[in-house]
Amino acid sequence: MTKGGRVRACVLAVTGLLLAGPATAQRSAASPAPRMLEVRVQDVRGLLTVTAWDRDSVALRGNAAGLGLRAVPGAVHLERTGTADATGNVELLLPRGARLVVRGGGSVDATGLDGEVEISAARGRIRLEGAMRRVSVEALEGNVEVVGPSASVTVHTAGGTVVVRGIRGELDVSTVSGAVAVGAARVTTARLASVSGEVSFKGVVQPSGTLEATSFSGDVELRLPPELAATFELQAPPGKVTSEFGSGTRFVTGRGGAWIVAATQKGALAVRRQPGADVDLNPGGSSGIR
Repeated sequence: MTKGGRVRACVLAVTGLLLAGPATAQRSAASPAPRMLEVRVQDVRGLLTVTAWDRDSVALRGNAAGLGLRAVPGAVHLERTGTADATGNVELLLPRGARLVVRGGGSVDATGLDGEVEISAARGRIRLEGAMRRVSVEALEGNVEVVGPSASVTVHTAGGTVVVRGIRGELDVSTVSGAVAVGAARVTTARLASVSGEVSFKGVVQPSGTLEATSFSGDVELRLPPELAATFELQAPPGKVTSEFGSGTRFVTGRGGAWIVAATQKGALAVRRQPGADVDLNPGGSSGIR
């Protein structure tokens, strides 16, 4: 013990958990193999920064007052301890391939993960970067950004802008009042929907893949490779459809293959040719997202 008890350590033999609280406010936990581990976070307010590292352990740094790590078979929980209010900016370090589950709380900024990420009932800004196998986000408010070649991304929000860059697989995004912007995408299936916001997509739809982009009152813009072979179905108010692939509400390019559906009830609809659409990280559109 030093400096009035700021340094403390205890070993829990049953779980193999080591908690330490030195001057750097770091707490670490022994864990199973990275691919087997699940890290669960419950109602941590403030900013939670999650960083992947190449170690078989979990560590907590920063303003960790009122928080603790608890190990159970196959998982480590970050949770409140006692009656203290778990509010502040903390950094959680975990194995690169771990599964991260966050329930409630504030903002989340995670980098370097390649496992699964599941976030629900969040009320702050969320930014996830990495080659994650699966991403699932349900947010009550705040912007959401997912960057990297993830295989499956699902985002549902009540409000806030959703940006997805570099996805390589399946995509499902819906928001009530925010914009949806997708860039550098290569998708097998994609569903993008907003009630009142703009929807923009820049990328490639795989042969036999599907892309559905809809907004009730916002604009819809698709930027696709010039050589795309697809069946198009477009719907917008009279005089508000611009297409560089064909004319009318339904047409086919090449041998068909992919299926493209785009619709807006009150906004404008544009489908444009753009070489290199799957490598340009800028989603485009007029929503101010760059």
